[in-house]
Amino acid sequence: MGLLELAGAIGLLIPRLSGLASLGLVGLMIGAVATQVFVLRAPAMVVTPALLGVIAALIAWGRWSQTKRLAAMVKR
Repeated sequence: MGLLELAGAIGLLIPRLSGLASLGLVGLMIGAVATQVFVLRAPAMVVTPALLGVIAALIAWGRWSQTKRLAAMVKR
C-alpha cells in the first residue's frame, strides 16, 4: 500500500497526471477508512485517511477536465 501512496504522491506533482493520481488516492483512502472501521475496529483513527480522501477528491474535481483530456488521448 505504501508504494501506491508514493506513486500517487509523485503523480500529484506531475500536472498532467494529477487528476488521475488524485482519483487513485481517493480509492486508496476509501479502502483505508474501511480497513480502519471494519478490520482494525478503530473508528477514532478514521480522521486522517478521511481528510486525505476529501483533499484528494477536491483535487480530482478541480482537475476533472484535464483528466478527461488525458483519457481521450489514451483512447486514440
